[in-house]
Amino acid sequence: MEDEFLLVDPPDLNDRYQFLWDKKITEKEYEQQFLSEYNKDPNLLLRILFFVRNCRGGMGNRFSFRKGIFLLIKIDPDCVYRNLKNIPIVGYWKDLWMLWPQCNEYLKSGIIELCVEQLKKDIISLGMLQEISMAAKWMPNEKSELDRKYKITKLLCAELKWSLKEYRKRIGTMRRAIVEQKKLFFYEKTGIINIIDGVYLNIN
Repeated sequence: MEDEFLLVDPPDLNDRYQFLWDKKITEKEYEQQFLSEYNKDPNLLLRILFFVRNCRGGMGNRFSFRKGIFLLIKIDPDCVYRNLKNIPIVGYWKDLWMLWPQCNEYLKSGIIELCVEQLKKDIISLGMLQEISMAAKWMPNEKSELDRKYKITKLLCAELKWSLKEYRKRIGTMRRAIVEQKKLFFYEKTGIINIIDGVYLNIN
């Protein structure tokens, strides 16, 4: 299989993949069809699943995407791990936390690693008065429901080598910067690159 490929072509969205967003299908039927399509062409199934989530040119259906990813976690967690980085690109950083309860330790470590890497980049960019990602906006707040249950802020702080006080302060600073960026983008609508072009999803 190819290591890199563009997201999805419209002709690929034929009737056989409508089960991915069909609300009337039973869980058993969904799983059977998902496994059948996965065995036929996992590359194409993955591309279409990410198109289903793509909120910047695709269907923007987060619920159907999660349903498919939850099943993919069970049958091919390595594939999910390799594509964690693409989830915030087609959706939002908060999508990673929606997956967290279904993830094994291997995938959880991948999520933490991905977030830590982005936060470190954003701190440097912020210091240089450059654009930062939306990652900080969707990082768990200390003592939020998700954090109380899974202690995610402590995991992030351990990898970032930040205290909880530093975490609160730096995440807050980046969130304020994100608000200012959004104000700027509102007035600068031309010349913005479509970030979905050239996204690569890795099966192998």
